[in-house]
Amino acid sequence: MTLRASIGQFELANPLYRNASISFYTVAAGVKTATLATLYAATTGTAQLANPQKLNSRGQFKQPVYISAQVIGVIEGISVPTHDTAIISVLPEFRVKQSDGSLQYSYDLGVSWSDTGDFIFANRGEWVTAADYRRNDIVTHSGYVYLGLSAHTAGVFATDLAASLWIQVLDLTTFSVSGGSSLIGFIQSGVGATLMTAQTEMRHHVSPKQFGAIGDGVADDTAAISAMLESRKTISAVFDGMGGTFKITATITKALSAGVSWELRDFNFVSTGLADPVAEQGLLKFTGDEVAGSPWAGTNKIKLENVTFVHANALASVGFLDGIQILNFDQVLLTNVRATGYTNTGVMLELCRQVLVQNCDCSTNLYAGLRGSNIYQCAVLGGTYNNNGILIPAYGYGVAFSAGDRVNSNINLLIQGITANGNQRKAIDFHAGIHVHVCNNNISGFGQCGIYALADTNGDITRDVIISGNIVEADATLAAGSSGIAIGANGVLASSAGQYMVINNIIKDCKTAGSWAIEIDANSTVFAPDLVLVSGNRILTSGSSTTAPIAVRGTNLIIGNVKINDNYIYTTAAKYGIDIQNATNTMIDGNSIEVTGGVVTCGINFIDSVTRPVHINGNKMLGTDYTAYITDASDTLSANMITNNTGKGVALKSVYPTGICIDFGAAIPAAGDGWYTNGSVRWNTAVAAGGAPGWVCTTSGITGGASVWKAMANVAA
Repeated sequence: MTLRASIGQFELANPLYRNASISFYTVAAGVKTATLATLYAATTGTAQLANPQKLNSRGQFKQPVYISAQVIGVIEGISVPTHDTAIISVLPEFRVKQSDGSLQYSYDLGVSWSDTGDFIFANRGEWVTAADYRRNDIVTHSGYVYLGLSAHTAGVFATDLAASLWIQVLDLTTFSVSGGSSLIGFIQSGVGATLMTAQTEMRHHVSPKQFGAIGDGVADDTAAISAMLESRKTISAVFDGMGGTFKITATITKALSAGVSWELRDFNFVSTGLADPVAEQGLLKFTGDEVAGSPWAGTNKIKLENVTFVHANALASVGFLDGIQILNFDQVLLTNVRATGYTNTGVMLELCRQVLVQNCDCSTNLYAGLRGSNIYQCAVLGGTYNNNGILIPAYGYGVAFSAGDRVNSNINLLIQGITANGNQRKAIDFHAGIHVHVCNNNISGFGQCGIYALADTNGDITRDVIISGNIVEADATLAAGSSGIAIGANGVLASSAGQYMVINNIIKDCKTAGSWAIEIDANSTVFAPDLVLVSGNRILTSGSSTTAPIAVRGTNLIIGNVKINDNYIYTTAAKYGIDIQNATNTMIDGNSIEVTGGVVTCGINFIDSVTRPVHINGNKMLGTDYTAYITDASDTLSANMITNNTGKGVALKSVYPTGICIDFGAAIPAAGDGWYTNGSVRWNTAVAAGGAPGWVCTTSGITGGASVWKAMANVAA
């Protein structure tokens, strides 16, 4: 069909052209001929217009003028010389009609459209006999794509194909075989993206259903999960469970090749009908490529996100099944991982570095929620670690780091913002750790200890520990000897000098026999910390008749540089408020201590500490029998100071103290109450009108002996 275009008025609309005459000539090879062109009255039809055309008084056509080929106009009869126009061409707009794929054109800027009679690749779907097809129709048939060459009514496809009514343009069967995706290219958007095949890109993401898994929690998907993981032991991959629940009936162990990184996300693993192993084993166990003899030298990385491990435990005692074990990895990231019901540990990490565990839930396992050994640089942030070991009194840890086969096995550890409630033994436990910070955690209902950091039995080290900002609340009904915070080393365990800081914690209800709110223990032949700081803690109703809320004890070695300050202690059952044994350079300042109950009670107790500098200053001791009690009378007192302390009850009882004491009573100190230094003051708690408000010691000595007390001037009658 011949196309036509209108000659626009703008081309000739010029006052110079008013009433002009224009002759239009055909063009050949870009040159005007002597043949007048045919002018049409419409886009279709045979009606023609006169040539030349007479313009009106405004220099415009009197009606639309259409041409079907290039023309050149010759303008005459005007005030300027006769001249030619440029070539005027046929320039329509085109579109494909969406309903049938027909090609249309317009010469009036899309106001009206006309069919060209052609079709542009109309997709007709699967070929159907007896259908009417046009040229350029596209159909599929038996795995191939065909293009229509002529309009026809379909008969038998093979016959029509033989008659050249169709031509094959694409073989779809090549895409349905295993290598089909390798024929398709893929490039990510963005500068620097490189071309790869669709197969390469899609194989980065692996689904268990690609290996036959059902994922309904009923069908046994063990073989499919194992096959999926096995296929990527040498290739980095992302495993996407797409939220499915996969039943596992046997443990699965995979060892990754060097440099391989894995990511598992959105899996729910349920282990049922699984016999407990004879040795510790994870439901899933992943092992990296650590070089023998080179700790923390692996090259593998692993990430688990939104992964759940649930075990239907039938045992009544601790077994050997963990939820997941991760060994010998260079980087470990666990986010929103849940592991519950396992006969041993929910999540077990060993020989890993650069570990981040955030917002995980490892609760109700029979041994521990989260356990690590030989870990370098680990942060446990947020999450819940509750009710582990609830059935077994001998076990039950929320988060535990134990010594392994490496010297200095756990280094740079942070436990922050977790909840650890109702664990049968300990909420947070370090049997080996260097540079440990435990802060802002919420702990309650533990059986033995809330936060425990003592060296393990293989001679490892626990040192440089900061415990700050935690809320630790014991449950006296779980077990005897329930302490809040314990740090140090026992027996002959190897440890070393270090710093131990317990700062700004709230500790409540550590009140069973043999317990402490805060205990720093050097019951070791080699453990000798060079700094102990216990500061700003609030301790309520803690202790027993044989213990103290705060105890710093150097049983076998001297503990150096002890500072206990600004703590608030209130306890209804304790022998001492603060108990110090074998410490040097000791400062006890600004504490508020109220202790009642027990056989013999006192605010601050020392054993074998007199030879070492002691400074007790500015403490408030309420409800106590004695302000301080210092033993080992053979020691000298030249460096000891006891000043500006206030108390109520019986006066300071101590052997050879120095410094001025201020206390309270209804009479001067009784014989045997202790040594008082010149200038010490006893304020009268029963002062009457006209009586003395108190007494001043004018001669140092033991009360009832050398010390002399004088009454202050009487108050007005």
